[in-house]
Amino acid sequence: MRENIPQVAISLALIMLVSIFTPAVSVLSAGPSGSEGWISGNKAGDMFGWNVSCAGDINNDGYDDLVIGAPGNDSNGADSGAVYIFLGGVWGFGNLKASNANITLKGFKAGDSFGWAVSCAGDVDKDGYDEVLIGAPGNDSKGTDAGSAYLYHLQSKPYKNVSFTGGEAGDRFGSALSLAGDLNSDGYGDFAIGAYLNDSKSGTSNDQGAVYLYYGNISLTSTTPATKANSTLNWGSAGDWFGFAVACPGT
Repeated sequence: MRENIPQVAISLALIMLVSIFTPAVSVLSAGPSGSEGWISGNKAGDMFGWNVSCAGDINNDGYDDLVIGAPGNDSNGADSGAVYIFLGGVWGFGNLKASNANITLKGFKAGDSFGWAVSCAGDVDKDGYDEVLIGAPGNDSKGTDAGSAYLYHLQSKPYKNVSFTGGEAGDRFGSALSLAGDLNSDGYGDFAIGAYLNDSKSGTSNDQGAVYLYYGNISLTSTTPATKANSTLNWGSAGDWFGFAVACPGT
């Protein structure tokens, strides 16, 4: 996966949010077509394109794929959210609609904001297929807006996911996501999840924020709470929103 990242930066040279009201994503390809394509959302208010990322190569065909979040989608309740995945190919993506997505994933409950953050996770189980991370910072399973994130294996149906839950109400866990390379040099892809309103450092509502690091492995198959992360970073001070954005620095 890591060898393909520079190519992704070129072939998907421009991926941008055009409007959350008339949602669309513009994709510029530097491949054989060298053309611009548009991927439009289904309806106003879906926030299609709020977050966009390379999905890695989820079907192991040699082409990088595209994941687009629509956290305002109402399929399973108001703002339950949805995510659309488009498989790449030699001619890029062309002009498409959200309904043309190769894979559509929907949020679970009203207010989850599933798709607020999306990212490639890398190959976390070393099976040759990249996994996808999806954040749902409005999920309430551990308290109001504690947040959750989901790791999806998408190589075949039924699609499997592993859930990661925030620590406490208000954390907004899953509001930022990223692959993290191979932090412990074991050959498995690792990943980071941000919770920018976490208060665990002080125990008071000061919004220092935190970032949770998870090591990939073949046994990563069950719901994992934030307290079980392999490493927790909470270096911020009051109001810092540490973890508002996370990214892999490369090698």
